[in-house]
Amino acid sequence: MLAPLEEPSREVLGDLPRGQVARAKLPTKNRVILVANDTPDSLSAIAASLTDEGYTPLTACDGQEVLRELQRQAVDLVALDVSMPTMDGVVTCREMRSHPDFSRLPVIIYGDLEDANRREEAFRAGCNVYVSLTDPDGLLGPIEDLLGEAAEPVFLDELAKPTVLVIDDDPQILRLLVRFLEMEGLDVVTGTSGEELDQKLTSTLPDVIILDVMLPGEDGLQILQRLKSDPATEPIPVVITSGGSERELVNKALNSGADDYLAKPVDPSRLKARVNACLNTRRLTLLQAAYREKLETANRQLENLVSSQTAQLAEAHLSLVFAMSKLAESRDPETGAHLERLRAYCQLLCKALLAQGSYRSELTPAFVETIYQASPLHDIGKVGVPDSVLLKPGKLTPEELEVMKTHTTIGAQTLLDVQKRCPSNRLIEMAVDITWAHHERWDGQGYPRGLAELEVPLSARILALGDVYDALTSKRPYKEALAHDQSVAIVSQGRGTQFDPLIVQAFEAVSQEFVRVRETYSE
Repeated sequence: MLAPLEEPSREVLGDLPRGQVARAKLPTKNRVILVANDTPDSLSAIAASLTDEGYTPLTACDGQEVLRELQRQAVDLVALDVSMPTMDGVVTCREMRSHPDFSRLPVIIYGDLEDANRREEAFRAGCNVYVSLTDPDGLLGPIEDLLGEAAEPVFLDELAKPTVLVIDDDPQILRLLVRFLEMEGLDVVTGTSGEELDQKLTSTLPDVIILDVMLPGEDGLQILQRLKSDPATEPIPVVITSGGSERELVNKALNSGADDYLAKPVDPSRLKARVNACLNTRRLTLLQAAYREKLETANRQLENLVSSQTAQLAEAHLSLVFAMSKLAESRDPETGAHLERLRAYCQLLCKALLAQGSYRSELTPAFVETIYQASPLHDIGKVGVPDSVLLKPGKLTPEELEVMKTHTTIGAQTLLDVQKRCPSNRLIEMAVDITWAHHERWDGQGYPRGLAELEVPLSARILALGDVYDALTSKRPYKEALAHDQSVAIVSQGRGTQFDPLIVQAFEAVSQEFVRVRETYSE
């Protein structure tokens, strides 16, 4: 007999298949879904959605009624509103998990789940999935995922007794192979040509194929190539058989994906060893596929969790970025609402550049959003500039000016250290560019690196213009604010020297909107 294949334990497998296992495709009409919601209209809408999909809905108005229904009738899944009176979804789920009869039932908690603490409570209570429900159909996807995962595997009769498909046009060899294989407790299906192989495959997929390399019409190599190019048959192990004169064909077959080779006349012990090895390979392939399916389901559930938390994390992250920027600004209190105005100017310039057809490949929606979030960090390096320089009311000396210029490199180095920890963070990457290069000039006469033209990152070129306009139109202890028209004229004079000509063109097209921004975020 073939050595029995070692079965993974039930604890390891969970609901995964053994051997060639087909997941139970249970008809949805037989699946009972218990839905709880204290709002009659919502409950009716969800029940109607489930009925349309072929499920059998049961309804309850609170957690206590859920527990009573579970005592009365078997259900396949429970969907609980998070905010029911008397006994809400979280408490109900916790009660279910403490009851031996209901502890393994799939549970979805749905509703307004923007509260991170509430979501965490739901998972601690034992729910499988939470859903922020916006319409009644929103439960269908999670229900399908959970019921697919929970479906008991069906162990087909053919798999308790693996099937081998033998294709050979020699009747005597075919009879010998059948006898040897049946003696090992295997089911054997036979054919004499590629055409017969195709017919057999329409009714069953074998666990191993034994294929003669020399067949009338389509030879074994051509058949093998077809098998390995079809996703349905590609995973099935194929053993090639041949006489000694077809060595070249055998080599081609092995190079084309055949798993093993048997020389004729076939030795029973070698046949046993080859088939046993192929069945083990087949078992591992099927287990891998089943684990992959389970992993994909888990990934979908994780994506649901991550997507809902990402918005909160992003909001917290961006709030922290702005707080850091305000920290730098607080050392230079004269700037007032400078950060709010500057980020608005950057967005206006991006939109104007797109409208005139400039830098379209770079000005993606992600770029426009990122410059809005990163621009407040442009002067973060000022935290490293001494107060005697930063807060000096009059004109800086040449030495003091050189100290002031270091804020670009201080800020960039600080953010580069952050970038090492977050190498793929788009916001930090752009913030480095802006902080380091927003005092560079189009003609290469800026600082700290003397970059010129397109060497200066686009984000820094955009911010540089907005920063200068805001400085011109703002009052300082050492100067009065200039009028808008006068400031526009000065910016325009910097076309091709201080500023990118295309960005100046965009600025001139939307300069009146800059006035509205200043009015909105006045000093």
